Amino acid sequence: MSKSPNFKNLTNRKYGFLTALYVDEDKTTPHHTYWVCQCVCGKTRSLQTFQLTSGRVTSCGCQNRKTKLHAIIKNRRRIYSVYSSMIARCYNPKSISYRYYGEKGISVCDEWKNSFESFVAWAENNGYNDSLSIDRIDNSKGYSPSNCRWIPLSEQSNNKSTTVSISHNGETHNLKTWSDILNFPYSLAKSRHKEAKKKNITPSFDYLFAPNKKPRKTI
Repeated sequence: MSKSPNFKNLTNRKYGFLTALYVDEDKTTPHHTYWVCQCVCGKTRSLQTFQLTSGRVTSCGCQNRKTKLHAIIKNRRRIYSVYSSMIARCYNPKSISYRYYGEKGISVCDEWKNSFESFVAWAENNGYNDSLSIDRIDNSKGYSPSNCRWIPLSEQSNNKSTTVSISHNGETHNLKTWSDILNFPYSLAKSRHKEAKKKNITPSFDYLFAPNKKPRKTI
């Protein structure tokens, strides 16, 4: 293929996140030269000379996706907090809640795990607002569209005013349900809650379900 009269050698030149590698002979015409370019993310893309030199294209598209994702996160900070906590407790051994979730085989479906946008879409199509907490319908199963719902942070099971509800990492359950999930003695959690109530203090999740024999001093 003969080169264009206005041919410019862009070999190894950088344009934003792209590096021009070599002429794409399959696409190049006598009037337009195409370059195979490699993005910093590792992907390659074939682009015309003017697209690179004019600054019109500066990545394979990954940076645009990152910008959009950052915008989504910025406008949905609370839901991102719910999402990141969900991922952490299922996959990050350093998470304080990992032993209750990931270690017990609780996982996040691939659709959500691989895409925060998909999680946002599901949440907003299923009544999400910032006063709600994510809840697994069947606590023996993981996080997925078919097994999750949004419930009020203050919701109390069976609508009984005496039922104690505890919120932790974006999930809300009553004291008995948390005890079942964590395989923790319900009587111990209940006694700790009663002790805190006498002191007119709201107990933390870690205080109620501390694995050691004696609860932590801070409640």
